Amino acid sequence: PPTEGAVRAIFANAPKLKHVALLSTLGGGAASSPFGKSLAPGEAAMRNYAADNNVELSIVRAGALKGGGPGEVSTSGATAGVALTDYGLDKYYYDTLVDLGVATTTMAFDRFTLGAEVVAGDPYTMPNPVLAAFAGGSFEPSTTDAGRTAVAGALLAAVRRPTGAEFTVSSAAGKAPPSPDEWRRMIDTAVRTA
Repeated sequence: PPTEGAVRAIFANAPKLKHVALLSTLGGGAASSPFGKSLAPGEAAMRNYAADNNVELSIVRAGALKGGGPGEVSTSGATAGVALTDYGLDKYYYDTLVDLGVATTTMAFDRFTLGAEVVAGDPYTMPNPVLAAFAGGSFEPSTTDAGRTAVAGALLAAVRRPTGAEFTVSSAAGKAPPSPDEWRRMIDTAVRTA
């Protein structure tokens, strides 16, 4: 979590800053859990400094982050091993995943779960560690996890907005991540209906 000193340094060294997006976790703003207690002061500092400096603040929440590679990789012929899509990090990212289960889940997530859903606020909580361990090997869409590529898109979409917002990003089925226009519509809809 950002310390107050780090937040102060960000605002002191960026006098033209207009909008900042903070990535946080599910339940991160609530001081009701031990993890939330560690995040709440940093979020409060960001809120205070943003308000004091007339800077828009968006807080993007996500659960467990999954995926993050390029997407589909060719498995045969002359192009075997070549990334066929380029949505996230280079294919080298997949090559660094030494645990077969993690690698398989990550690559499947990047092929079938690139979509996203957006809801206003912080409505979900992180599952307990036992349930999270069971869900770790799944690439099924869930409200408690999100794709790294989707979260990166949400952060970019958040700072492009004229006003700040607080919303949660969850995974959804999809063979491609949302476009910038789709992100704008999803965030605007979620914030408007809150």
